[in-house]
Amino acid sequence: MPQPWHTQGVVLRFENSLFPITSDKHWEALFPSNYGKIHLDRFPNREFIVAMYQQLHCLDVVRVAFLQLHASPSHTKVANFTEADDCMDQLLQTILCHGDISLEPAVLVLNDGKFVPGSKGVGVDHRCRDWNELRAQMA
Repeated sequence: MPQPWHTQGVVLRFENSLFPITSDKHWEALFPSNYGKIHLDRFPNREFIVAMYQQLHCLDVVRVAFLQLHASPSHTKVANFTEADDCMDQLLQTILCHGDISLEPAVLVLNDGKFVPGSKGVGVDHRCRDWNELRAQMA
């Protein structure tokens, strides 16, 4: 199905301080007032959700479940673990479908007492769609 908008490509440089894992307020700010839902004239009785917003919703669901399991006490909304399981499947499929093939410098990180290669992606440019333009279209 063709999209009712077109987004331009942009370069995103990863940062580590955008959305603290414990801040419901920061995560809620990612969503437009309609939570990414749209109606198309040719499908008058159906509602659609822009996949990016569903994926962000899923990341938020997994974030809350993680905090509820690992933060004591968790100061976020209550987790729905069934939805978190479904969201993990959806996020896995999304990453496999749209995997970022940018090259990130490997660094050694400590994992279970051993140093293993890892990456944070910080300071690396990635090619992305301009989600600010998409959000403006959703308003």
